[in-house]
Amino acid sequence: MVSESSVERTALPEAERARTSEWDAGRITALVVGALLCMLALGLLSSGGTGLWAYGTQRDGGYVTTDEHRFTSSGSALATVPTQLGGAGMGWLYSPGLLGEIRIRVAPDDPRSTLFVGIGPSAEVDRYLAGVKRTVISEFFDGDVDSFGGGPARSAPGAEDFWVASATGPGTRTVTWDPGKGSWTVVVMNADGRPGIDVGADLGATLPALPWIALGLLAAGAIFLAGGGLLVAGAIRGGRRGRDESRGEVVSTPSIAVAAPHALAARQEEVDRYQAVRQYSLGQILGVWAAAALPMGVLAWIVAPAIKDSFSGAGDVPLIKALLLLLTAGMIWHCVLILGLVWFEQRSLRWSTLRDALWLRSPRSPKSGRVGGRLWLILIPLTALFAVEEVLPQVGVPANRDLSAFLDSTTGHSFMSGNWGWFALILVMFVFNTVLGEELLFRGLLLPRMKRVFGRGDWAANGVLFAGYHLHTPWMMPATLLIDTFAICYPSRRYQSAWIGIAVHSAQSVFIAGALLALVL
Repeated sequence: MVSESSVERTALPEAERARTSEWDAGRITALVVGALLCMLALGLLSSGGTGLWAYGTQRDGGYVTTDEHRFTSSGSALATVPTQLGGAGMGWLYSPGLLGEIRIRVAPDDPRSTLFVGIGPSAEVDRYLAGVKRTVISEFFDGDVDSFGGGPARSAPGAEDFWVASATGPGTRTVTWDPGKGSWTVVVMNADGRPGIDVGADLGATLPALPWIALGLLAAGAIFLAGGGLLVAGAIRGGRRGRDESRGEVVSTPSIAVAAPHALAARQEEVDRYQAVRQYSLGQILGVWAAAALPMGVLAWIVAPAIKDSFSGAGDVPLIKALLLLLTAGMIWHCVLILGLVWFEQRSLRWSTLRDALWLRSPRSPKSGRVGGRLWLILIPLTALFAVEEVLPQVGVPANRDLSAFLDSTTGHSFMSGNWGWFALILVMFVFNTVLGEELLFRGLLLPRMKRVFGRGDWAANGVLFAGYHLHTPWMMPATLLIDTFAICYPSRRYQSAWIGIAVHSAQSVFIAGALLALVL
């Protein structure tokens, strides 16, 4: 005979364990990642919407134009701060290719005044205005200015020959210019150089790529919003389902505790995680590989060289910038590809579906059936083995494409110093490389679906495919085949968990991100 207290000791611990397992690491990760994707999506959608609004409503004579802003100076010149077009950091956003033709209109308060408006190299303008009393516009849109003392101009501005574009005459003056890379300064003066300037000015640019950029931002925002929303909804619904199951999982009597049928089903499902996926044919496996690998090769070897001149910098910097941007886009495509294939297979993107379809479960021992716990310690030797890849020699690495060598160089240090924009892009690339894109595609999507074709050797075939995927960095193929196959592919298959590959691969990214942060700071 069993006492009432023994019944409580039997039932309550089981219910408590069920309740504490409602929000496991996977569901919490899904909620956090989903929320971050939703926030990123809102930013992309608002930016894209603003771009289309500006292109549709703020155009004047073919130029996207600002409102008129008024400026005065008691000195002989009104000048802007030097503007870097196509410069380092976020200066690529102001590259000549994106701006198109620029228009500057300046109207004097007195229409009889004869104005000079010119654009010149900042270094030449600084020499010309040295010692001249002037007002410098530090922020055009807010009207912020700084005044500098001095005397009158030594010569009329029109007499100088360094201006790349200029206009002189009474009334409103308009200067149009096809910009080039470099540092430029806009100067407004009276044509004879005498002091006293009171004008209104507006800026315009044709921005030929703006509608396409805006549509791209809206499309990306819609994708991220859908993906993030599905992850958040799946995590929340999974939590509710877990609470419902915890109420009925244990049926207790004074003498026996019996697991409910759905709990037995869940345990049976845990035994063989292949049951949750549909096996691919050889053609489907190669098709997914091609959909992942070929775009990366095209982006790296065809598109990057074609657009590198749109980026500023000396030496290899423009190509490195193009590669960082394009490879990040390629890895984001991997995430889209994963979600699309899972949807096609499962007709659902709920977290519970993604978790099973992509092996996003804790590692399970093939011998004891134990799940998680001490099994996570396997990450220590696997991460150490993966680190060996960094010391293996690489043959045939093009000097202008070696990201590691570039970031270790003086040029790379200078590029990263204070460069939060590109640092943020690199972090996005890391996330899609090891968590949401490349790694998840090969270990979460492909590996579980290769058993029918390759049998017990599916992990080795996955390693070969992963090495061959690196068309964008072919010099990495030998080391990837030698190390990643055993440090990532085999343990992911043995323990039937994509988290192993994600964790091992992410360790490298976290280390590199820390080193880059030190350079940025």
